[in-house]
Amino acid sequence: MPIALTMTGGIDLARILMEEFRRRQIIVPGITSLERMVSKALLDAERNVGNLLTGSLTSVQCGLLDSLLLQHNAGRISILAWIRQPPGRPGRRAFAEILERLSTLRAIGLEPVLLIAWLMPIVTLGLALLLLGIVIALGRTAWPRWFAALANPVSLVAIGMLIARILPEPAHTWLDGAAFNLGWLVVYAVSTALLWNGGRSPVASRDEAA
Repeated sequence: MPIALTMTGGIDLARILMEEFRRRQIIVPGITSLERMVSKALLDAERNVGNLLTGSLTSVQCGLLDSLLLQHNAGRISILAWIRQPPGRPGRRAFAEILERLSTLRAIGLEPVLLIAWLMPIVTLGLALLLLGIVIALGRTAWPRWFAALANPVSLVAIGMLIARILPEPAHTWLDGAAFNLGWLVVYAVSTALLWNGGRSPVASRDEAA
């Protein structure tokens, strides 16, 4: 189950399962039995994720989620398909449609569920960036030490917000919610320029120097 939760492809899971059989010196079953084991593991993992996301929902919220499958304004598409559609060309009408779709989703009250789904990836990414900044500051990478002041979560958001703020309309409205992505764009551009010719030589640790 833990391994099945980290992947969606049956081939990779079957390969890992066969390696585990060989490690434990267990006779590998036939292809049909192997397919059933992999399919059951993937199905159990999918149900586990589904229960994690929907276990805290109330009956009212479940009913509102089911209502997303109804037709939208007597049209040919469902409400869910309407929400997923792009709003169209930037303008007052598109902005009004975005607000209407947001109000439809907020009425369901899925904020706690979305928090569960996104909190761990965001926290993991933030910790990884902090560790990367520490390693860069210690001089253990090909980046210069000052690059640590740029490659950290606070700088990424600050740079992205600054870029979106100084841009003229309509670019400001388009990119106002993409501060983190804009920050990454700047970091990648600076990183490419610094490492284009190989970068600096990392500082050797005490054990390596000895």
